[in-house]
Parts: sequence; C-alpha cells; structure tokens
Amino acid sequence: MKKGMALLAALVLLFSCALADQTVELPGGRRFLTLPDAMTPVSLKPGDDALMAYLSPTLEMDVFSFANETDKSIHDVADWIVSEGYEAQIQRIGGIDMVVFQQTDETASCIGYNFLDGDQVLQIVFWYADQAAADQAGTIMAGIW
Repeated sequence: MKKGMALLAALVLLFSCALADQTVELPGGRRFLTLPDAMTPVSLKPGDDALMAYLSPTLEMDVFSFANETDKSIHDVADWIVSEGYEAQIQRIGGIDMVVFQQTDETASCIGYNFLDGDQVLQIVFWYADQAAADQAGTIMAGIW
C-alpha cells in the first residue's frame, strides 16, 4: 500500500511538472512573462533581430528591443507603429500602457505589443496559427509582471 501511494505521489508530481508553466525574464530584467510549458526557447543565430524567441506548435513569440534615446512617450511609439503601416491602439495590459497592433496577410498573422521599459521600447510579437493561439497570446500578455 505504501509503495502504491508513493508511486501515485511520484506520478502526480511528474505530471504536474510536465504541465507547469515557465517564467521568462524579458530583456532589461524588469518584466516577466509566464509562458505555457509547450513553448520552448529557439536558438537565435548571429544577425537575428530578435533578442529572444519561443515556439510552440501554434504560437511563436519574438522579443525585440529598441533604444528609447529620445525619451519617447507611449503616444510617440504609437505614431511610429502607424508610420510603419500598421493600425495601432494604446491599451492598458497588466497595468502597463502598451501599443498593440495586428497584422494578417496570406502567409502569416501576428499581434504585437510595444511598451516603454526604462531606456528601451520592448516589442513582443506573437505569430499565431489560429484564433485560439491568438487568444493565448492575449492571455500571456495579460499576465505580464
């Protein structure tokens, strides 16, 4: 009986660890995201623009950083995103003002989140395969801390 209980406890621990989420520190070390365990880190190559990337079967997350050398406001960031050809809006997510944009074309769809973080503008872009994955990106960003 004790061996059975120990085996059951070990299995519960194993499965709970297998289904656990992971905490990821964003560049600059001031913000964190909780990602599903199914998202695994991608090895970046020299010359890649992204600072970090994670991938799952339905969702890819790329993180970029731009220097905020001119003390831009969140409205300046929104204007910059619009000048790049995207429709953008400012939303408060996880207590942070962010510029959110979406892109959909025949090859890929993404949603991007841009926010000021100290002396940088962080841009987190989620490329998604379907609406459920797009919704998952929103859930991930809502949990930023």
